[in-house]
Amino acid sequence: MIYKIARRFRTQKIALLAAALTSLIPGLIQAAHFGTTESLLGFQLSLIVLLSLSLLDKIGLKKIIPLSLLLGSSLATKASGLVFFLVPLAAIFLSQPLKKNISQKIFLALVTILIGITTSAFLAPYQLLRFAEFKKTINYETEIARGIQSVFYTRQFDKTAPIYFQFTKIFPYAFGWGLTLVVFLGFSQFLVKPNKKTFYQELLIMTALAAWFFSNAFLFTKWTRFMIPIFPLLTLVVFFGSSVRTNKFRSGLIWGGLIFQLGQSLFFTQIYRQPDVRIQANAWLNKNLSPGVTVLTEPRNVGRLPDSRYFQVIEPDLYSLNSPQALVPFAKNLAEAEYLIIPSRRLFANHLFENFPYLACYYKLLFDNQLGFTKIKEFSAPPGLKIGQKVIFSLPDELAEETWTVFDHPVIRIFKKS
Repeated sequence: MIYKIARRFRTQKIALLAAALTSLIPGLIQAAHFGTTESLLGFQLSLIVLLSLSLLDKIGLKKIIPLSLLLGSSLATKASGLVFFLVPLAAIFLSQPLKKNISQKIFLALVTILIGITTSAFLAPYQLLRFAEFKKTINYETEIARGIQSVFYTRQFDKTAPIYFQFTKIFPYAFGWGLTLVVFLGFSQFLVKPNKKTFYQELLIMTALAAWFFSNAFLFTKWTRFMIPIFPLLTLVVFFGSSVRTNKFRSGLIWGGLIFQLGQSLFFTQIYRQPDVRIQANAWLNKNLSPGVTVLTEPRNVGRLPDSRYFQVIEPDLYSLNSPQALVPFAKNLAEAEYLIIPSRRLFANHLFENFPYLACYYKLLFDNQLGFTKIKEFSAPPGLKIGQKVIFSLPDELAEETWTVFDHPVIRIFKKS
């Protein structure tokens, strides 16, 4: 798909390079292991852009109908797919000649919207047949996305700044440090020295990127998966503007960034060339802990640690540890526990002292060895280079947006009572 889009405004070699870069994006590699709708939305958006590019040359009903059906399927996939409508609508009004056939363009735009919405209703009929339930779900999800409804899995976003968060906690890890750099170069080239021959094609791609990015970037919830749909198209921005051959400095930066990207992508696959870190931790626990010992762990993590068939497991609701009254039963839990497990960063890294003083103090005391527990083992699988059992080097990524590691390769810490 990316190859086809790139061929609309670049040579075959550049198109092949863009496709190869897309296959190396760590976030897309990880998303292939998950079952989220954003992977499907990414495919749909790329296909919508490809079909919309053909409208720039000549508009017509034959081109509009399949595009409208695709828009409907995107909207049926997820309500946020509504922003995809902006891409073909922009293509219609940017089609040549630019200032002529305005009435035809308006007509085709209305047809696009009508067919798209009708297709969505056909593919997701229960949105209408059970509208009250659908509306209730949408309202609930909207309140979570806007931060109105507080839930435990969104606490990492407290006091986070839009844009800054994405470019420090998501793009360097999920898109890649190298690609993030060269995309900035491509974007600046598009603004400062655009290519007149391919300006409208590049403008349409920028429209798709901007529509999705800005409709998600300012939400309270800033999960990595919200950026996944635009990752394939972002690789095309590398080649925007004038040819890289006209500027040796820019060319050097681009190739340096791309080589760095290749290394980061290969190092990322190291995560999947070894047993899942949770399986490793469970195997170690079963081997090194006596059957029946009491282990305190944390709730609401992916993959329960330890296996409750072999140990006495205490799982207090630490998310509610926010009052003096809650400390009493928790202190009893700590007294009973012989071992303590932190399955991921989900709790200790996401709760600000000003909002959760008791929980923050608990982790500070624990990590400062003031609760009578000492860390005896840590399991992690960050991107890096590993030969046999020897780690040559690693690129720790626990500071990335939570879901990047928690669902995929969490850092697991095991403590023993001193």
